[in-house]
Amino acid sequence: MKEDAVSPVIGVLLMLVVTIIIAAVVSAFAGGLTSGQSKAPQMTVEATYSLTDGMMIKHNGGDTLSVQDTKILVRPTNQFGNYEQLSWFINRTAIQNYADQSKNWGSSSSSYKMTIFGPGQTLYISPANLTKVQENNDGSLISSTAAYNFDLSSNVGKTFNLYLVDQGNKEFAQTAVSIDP
Repeated sequence: MKEDAVSPVIGVLLMLVVTIIIAAVVSAFAGGLTSGQSKAPQMTVEATYSLTDGMMIKHNGGDTLSVQDTKILVRPTNQFGNYEQLSWFINRTAIQNYADQSKNWGSSSSSYKMTIFGPGQTLYISPANLTKVQENNDGSLISSTAAYNFDLSSNVGKTFNLYLVDQGNKEFAQTAVSIDP
């Protein structure tokens, strides 16, 4: 009986097993690198701003957003002179669901809090709250935009930019908004 053929067969099988193990380790490592990264939301947004009617922000399509993970940022354009470098997040308690104004973006009460912002929905800031959208550094409301001498009535016709940002402050949607009377 010849037994010299067993050694090469075992050698080939061992090399095959080692190759499969190495491929599995590389695959698991590469898969672990991408699974921790989340995809940025994709959406289109449009907004109107009127001193008499308030501000409306409409979700025109794309991903449904978690309200908890999203902030709305205002950044004046160079039309405002030296205010272009300023930007601020809109105070969450000033933002309401247009269809159900008892629900707002920042209420601590779960029955009155919005949880998602999806396609077709519209956010609303009443005319009474237009001057209360800025926050101090501690999160409290600035009672008037006059804190920055940012008089809205004298800026009719000017444009500011509105951004939706994630928790890492990465902008994922933007629209230009004109101030109407």
